[in-house]
Formats: sequence, C-alpha cells, structure tokens
Amino acid sequence: MIFKKIALEYSTFTVDLIGDIEAILEHNCRSEDSPAKDLFRRLYEADSAVANDTEDKRSIKRKKRRDENYVIRDMVTALAVCHNVTPVLNNEGERELQASSPDEVALVKFSEDVGYKLEKRDQKLIQIRNKIGDQEEYEILECFPFSSESKRMGIVVRYK
Repeated sequence: MIFKKIALEYSTFTVDLIGDIEAILEHNCRSEDSPAKDLFRRLYEADSAVANDTEDKRSIKRKKRRDENYVIRDMVTALAVCHNVTPVLNNEGERELQASSPDEVALVKFSEDVGYKLEKRDQKLIQIRNKIGDQEEYEILECFPFSSESKRMGIVVRYK
C-alpha cells in the first residue's frame, strides 16, 4: 500500500509535493524544539492575559487559526507516532516495519519519506528522529488496539 495524498484544513498535499512538506518540516523543527509549541504558547499566554474572565479566554483561544507550518508538523508527528508499527531487523540485518495492517505501514513510510524516522517502539516508548536529526521521545500512556466494532485504534502519548 502506498500513501498518495493528505488533505489538511489549508491545502492538499500529494506525493509530488513531498519536497514542500520536507522544507516546512525542516524550518519548523529548526525554529521550535517540540511539536504543538504554538498551541502551548497560545493556551498559556491567553490564560495569563485574562486570568479571571473565562469567556474571554475561550474567545481568544478560538479566534486565530493555526499557522500551516505548525499544522503540517503536528500531522506528520501524529503519523509517525499514532500506530502499532514496530521497526525490526530481518534475517539479512535490514530494517523492516512490522504491523498487523499495511495501512499503518504506509502511513509510517510516508512520515519517513518526509524526514520523521521511527527509531524504536516498545510497550512504553516511541522514539522518532525528526527532520533535522533530533530525537523525539513519546511515552505511551495508553494504547487501544484496533477493533472491528469501533473500526479504529487509539493511543495516548506524552512528549518527553
């Protein structure tokens, strides 16, 4: 299976535009030290700006759309982290991605194509290497495996 296109609130990216995604990721990784940094700043700056008026806090948080560069980085981070794929070495010593679903492997391969490499995954930790080579670690707090009843899987992680 091959990942061909992704649509975000701002635009649609196809495999022909991987270079654009890579450039955005590199710029964002160099300027911010962690994913979702803009959300963190916006939420906590709004809290300190209007500490006592809850209605004002909510309106401030909703007024501004997120910058496309942050959305793209968070999307690729989610693809690199939210799955049950495990990197392993085969008999020839080559790295392979193991998963119960080819869909999950396609999503992880796409994130690797744009510069986010899955380095390690076990029951408690996911390690990825981002576009500029920095290691990012995510602690797995809870994993909800795919079920045919819900037709989805879920994972709760914490950036370390």
